[in-house]
Amino acid sequence: MKRHVTLYREARPQRFQDVVGQTHVVRTLRNGVLMGRIAHAYLFAGPRGTGKTSVARILARALNCSNPSHGEPCNQCSSCREILAGVSGDVLEIDAASNRGINEIRELREESSFAPATGKYRVYIVDEVHMLTKEAFNALLKTLEEPPSHVVFILATTEVYRVPPTVVSRCQRFDFFKIPEEQIASRIMEVASSHDIQVDQAAARLIARLSDGSLRDALGLLDQASSSGARVTEELIRDITGMGSRLELDELASDILQGDMGGSLDRLKGILGSGVDPRLLLEDLAENLRERLESSKGLRGEMERILRALDVLYEASSVMRHFSRTKVVVEAAVARACLETTGGDEPALDRVAMDDKALKPKQTALHSASRTPKQVESAVARTPEEVKVEECWPRVLETLRKNKQMRVRALLLPGKPLGVDGGNFIVAFSPESTFHVEQLKIAQNKAEAEKAIAQVMGKALSLQIEVTEKLREEKGAQGTEDVLEQPFVKRSLEMLGGEILEVRKEDDG
Repeated sequence: MKRHVTLYREARPQRFQDVVGQTHVVRTLRNGVLMGRIAHAYLFAGPRGTGKTSVARILARALNCSNPSHGEPCNQCSSCREILAGVSGDVLEIDAASNRGINEIRELREESSFAPATGKYRVYIVDEVHMLTKEAFNALLKTLEEPPSHVVFILATTEVYRVPPTVVSRCQRFDFFKIPEEQIASRIMEVASSHDIQVDQAAARLIARLSDGSLRDALGLLDQASSSGARVTEELIRDITGMGSRLELDELASDILQGDMGGSLDRLKGILGSGVDPRLLLEDLAENLRERLESSKGLRGEMERILRALDVLYEASSVMRHFSRTKVVVEAAVARACLETTGGDEPALDRVAMDDKALKPKQTALHSASRTPKQVESAVARTPEEVKVEECWPRVLETLRKNKQMRVRALLLPGKPLGVDGGNFIVAFSPESTFHVEQLKIAQNKAEAEKAIAQVMGKALSLQIEVTEKLREEKGAQGTEDVLEQPFVKRSLEMLGGEILEVRKEDDG
């Protein structure tokens, strides 16, 4: 019986023009081959499944092809066929994860001195190069500094920050980016058509979204779904991945936007009871609301309700990283989203407290019992502007993460937002945070922080840093009190009742 070959292997691109989503990379490489401007070392960096190894193999064939056409390999000559079959003596692929020591690199250096057997170049493709040891990198560096004229190194990595700068500086670096969902969905339909697999467009879009920019993951999921023998539909993908049905998700989103808390929580209980991952459900629900937002353009009231619900879900996704009981976070998020979508401009909790006098004493007692007298006094004294800034702070940090400004986000984490004074967004730091304060004074870091603040606050504000001893005192008590200060947690406790018994970091299990 013939062994099944997975789709992502069968559908690997064989020419530069077949590569999806990396136009900036393949254009430069193809022109380099065409013009004869070949570097002695290339570094391919980027997320998994974005085409690094595939492009490395195409480049290796193009360099040794007997009949290249416009910088593309012909894939028909003996050299191309040998490389495609993996039997060429001129192209060697090395997995640095399992060959990471200095001895393996020394052997590579010795081999590289030999001339190519049949082609023009000896090409070494080193996958996951960041896994090499420090000693192995030092040995490789010597070869990169004085390479033989017939040798080309192609280093590939998903964690380029772990590659020594001395190695990076001796390579032509190409960054591979996550592939857009539209291009992944289009490629899925092409592959499915060429392999007689029936796929719905909605299923292709869902696969593309779940793959998170990785075409290899997308084709792997398509391969798994096609093994069922049936037409690949959105519901089939949801069943395979444990996402729950589209109908249930639509009904849950509708209940939330209608402010039906009882119906929403009952429906949520049924969805979670079927084994759906709470984290995946939160992402799926946010995507459903985003789609509704796009289709409701021009309907101001509907858009405002959706945006309020999305704010709650985004905040919940940030809080979820610090809690092991993800189910509780999703339940609280759905409940709060229902309150936030009941209409009006004032916060939903204030409306409930005004409409239901019996509820207000219970909330106040619970809120006061969860804080120290000093915290209660501080909360009462805060202005509405300060409350707004504090509630927007997690969204500022999340915006920096989405903007891929993790360094700036880390610099802001020890800070505490105090409020807005004129055109200034004031953030306080304790005296121990000298490094963070100094780094935030650097123009580029400050500009990125102000960009995220403007995105969340809706207006341009200048970041103003204050160093205060008071913040050191407030940070003296770590743990539960810190968690209680998060707006999402406070509101959740007020709505649902209860208390926090334990706080764990994400990696604590």
